[in-house]
Parts: sequence; C-alpha cells; structure tokens
Amino acid sequence: MKRTKSPVYSKRQNGLLRKIISSIAVAFLLAVSYPLFAAEKKVLILAGNGGTEEYRTKFYSQASQLRDLMMTKFGFAEQDITVLVETEADSLLEFSANDAKSVRSAFEQFNSNLTEDDALLVFIFGHGSFDGEWAKLNLTGPDLRDMDFANFLNKLPAKRQLLVNMASASGPFVEKVSKDGRIVVTATRNGIERNATRFADHFLRALEMDLDADLNKDGELSVTEAFIFARDNLIRDYEEKKQLRPEHPLLDDNGDGEGTETPDLLSGDGRLAANFLFRQQQQVPPRTSAANTEALSSAQKSILEQIDALKAQKDSMSEEAYYKALETLMIELAKQREN
Repeated sequence: MKRTKSPVYSKRQNGLLRKIISSIAVAFLLAVSYPLFAAEKKVLILAGNGGTEEYRTKFYSQASQLRDLMMTKFGFAEQDITVLVETEADSLLEFSANDAKSVRSAFEQFNSNLTEDDALLVFIFGHGSFDGEWAKLNLTGPDLRDMDFANFLNKLPAKRQLLVNMASASGPFVEKVSKDGRIVVTATRNGIERNATRFADHFLRALEMDLDADLNKDGELSVTEAFIFARDNLIRDYEEKKQLRPEHPLLDDNGDGEGTETPDLLSGDGRLAANFLFRQQQQVPPRTSAANTEALSSAQKSILEQIDALKAQKDSMSEEAYYKALETLMIELAKQREN
C-alpha cells in the first residue's frame, strides 16, 4: 500500500533552485500550457467543521472573505461560486451545509455544467486528520477522504483543475489527488502536521494584496505567485514569533504525486501553476519590460547556492539535520525577498 511521503522535495529539482527567484521575476508566463483565454471558471469554497466556536467562526470568515475576494478582485459573479459551511456558524443562512451529501451534489452540478475547456477552483478550509492511510476533512456527518476528492475531480469534464487544501494534515492529498494537468496545493507536507494551520491566512493575504504578490508585475496573479507569497509570509510569521514552523506547504502540478515547497518554472512543479491565473476571464499577459525585471541579488544567489549544495548532501545526512538546515536557509531566503 502506497504511503504519503514525508517530507518531499523532488530530486529532479537539484541544480534548479538557484533559478527559482529569477524565473519568477521575469515574464515566464508566456510559455503557457493552458489556453490564454479561459472559457469559464467555477469556484467551490468548502469550510469544514470547526469543533469550537473560535474555529467555526474562523473557517466561516475565511470562506466568506475568499468569496468576496474572488468577486471584487478577480471578476467572478455570485453564481460562479458555491460556498459550503458549517451551518452553526452561518447565522444569516447565506450558504449551504458542509455535509458530504452537499459536497457530492456540488460536484454533480459541476459535472453537468462544465465543459472540457472550463476550469474548476476548489478551496478548502478546516481541520483535517490522517489515520496512516487516508487524510480526511472534518465535515458535518461523515468526513470525506483525500481519495473521495480525487474521484470527484476525476469525473469532471473540465481539464483545468485547481485544489487548494488549507486544512491541517492535508499533505497526503498531494499523493492521492495528483494528476497530469491538475494543480494541488496543501498547507502541510504530510499527515503528521496536525496543528491548525496559518497558511490559509497568508494565502488569502496573497489574493487580497494581489499587486504585491504579482512577482513578475504583469498585472495578473498566478497560483505559483500566490503560493510563493503565502509561503514566504508564513515563514516570516513563525520566525518573527520565534516559533518552530509546524507546517510546510506543498505545490504539485506535474502529476508525480510528490510536491515541493520551492516550485520552479523551468521544469517539475510550478510551471503549470504559473500559467493558471485567478482572474475569471483570463487575458493575454503583457510582456514584462527589462525595467520591470527584478535582479537576483548576490545575497539571494548565495543562499540558493547553499540550498543547492545542501540538497547534494541530503543522502549523507539524517532527515532531521537536513530539514533543520533547509529551514534555516528558507528563512533567510524569505527575508531577502522581503528586503
């Protein structure tokens, strides 16, 4: 039986890490894999059960905020977005219940209404769990597994699919949901990272501050750009609070079921997500002029070279020592990007 890898950084990306920041800073979005004009995009926002009043309110607020951002920032209409929440948190009875039946019904509607050229964006907030085999999302009534979401998505005619699971213990979704042409983002790198995550707050901030998160300054926000913005701010969040970081987000978009915390635009994970834009009606991005190109600083080059050297030594190091050293370098890289 196949188990979720913990933690995972693809060996194929050795030697490419030094190119990450420079790749993102230039207009690589022109090398697209998706059509530049999307027919239509639909959104499913799912807020799981909170367990306490604090988290019921938090997950409901996050779902509501994301819905508003998709409409005000990215041109989605109200009818483009389906929101499912824990009903106890929805005092205005604005959204539908978050039970498994409602989730299945939503995907059945997408299956009927979407075409091959359309796209579906699925966002998940909540508490997750992992029993060693399946990762689950806590819902009203029976929970749904990672494999359930994979089956829902596999039945859709829409070929362009994005799933962002910001729940705890969401890492195993990468292996189970991964597929060619599908983008999967998780808040954790495995099922052991079970603390309530902060990644969701930083991902929402990336959408809210889309001009700042737009790293290549082409006027559009891609999934890769939002992920990197959220990841860097997450790292700084824990560093500023002098806390060990118990969550390590992953992005997978090449169908290998692994994922990485450092997506790359040249090959492997990150290239497909760089061409998946959040805007409803996707327009051809303008070419980025040389004046808008961010130079790779000597400090950033040095850190990326150290990461490259560290990855070459991985097999000779203990897992704990390797990831402790990598975390230190990731913190420094995030600080340099902020500067």
